[in-house]
Parts: sequence; C-alpha cells; structure tokens
Amino acid sequence: MLSMQIIILKRRNIPFLRHSLILSILLVDCLLLVGVCYFGFQCSMMRVAKPYFFFSK
Repeated sequence: MLSMQIIILKRRNIPFLRHSLILSILLVDCLLLVGVCYFGFQCSMMRVAKPYFFFSK
C-alpha cells in the first residue's frame, strides 16, 4: 500500500519537476538577457560619454 502511494507520488512529481525546471531555465534566460542588455547599454553610454569627457577637459 505504501509503495503504491510512493509510486503515485513519484509519477505526479515528475511532470511538476520538469515544469519547474523549464520555468527556472526560462527565468535564468530572461535574467541573462536583461543583464546583457543592461551591460551593452552601459557600454554604449560610456562610448557616447567618453568623447564628451575628453572635449570638456
């Protein structure tokens, strides 16, 4: 009886684990994308700002 319940729980947990894994991967991808975009924006701002710093000096 107990072993049957464990098997049922395992079968129920597998799709949930896959779903949470997919969600976590998507979340990490979104965070990486935001980080790359933010870093690229900072770099572009520095490239735009550097000539102004040189001209102001």
